[in-house]
Amino acid sequence: MIQHATGARRRYDWTACLIALTVGFAVAVPAGLAVTRMIGSTMLLTVVVTLVGTGVSRWTYARVAKRGSRPIDDEPCQS
Repeated sequence: MIQHATGARRRYDWTACLIALTVGFAVAVPAGLAVTRMIGSTMLLTVVVTLVGTGVSRWTYARVAKRGSRPIDDEPCQS
């Protein structure tokens, strides 16, 4: 959805963003360290932390953000 210059843009809920980032890191870091300890691959550590952190933080923001605030993934990729 493209916003017009005259239309009001919804704002992010910054408190929810901080909560989502904190929860994402709190889940992703132990998950990444556990995978590294079991498998011994630092490359896999990076993949697990990135995927788990992103997924958990998006999920958390969607549930914590105030009604009517801007969703995280509302802007499509523009080329």
